[in-house]
Amino acid sequence: MSGSESKVRISDVIPNFIDSAVNFMASTQAFREYLHKSPRIDVTPSGLSDDKARHYFERLTYYRDIYRPVDRRR
Repeated sequence: MSGSESKVRISDVIPNFIDSAVNFMASTQAFREYLHKSPRIDVTPSGLSDDKARHYFERLTYYRDIYRPVDRRR
């Protein structure tokens, strides 16, 4: 590596990876609910810390707002 390249440590990347995984879990759950493939549940996925559980429910709420049935009466 030249002096201008920076080294990326795995410990710097893992928090972003975990946040992305939690986000993906929330979007998947909301989409499955939208497709009626899963009941609407408000249970924390196992293995999440309290901080990540809060993040999960914030993202789940966000995705539930996106994946709402369209009102076709208009």
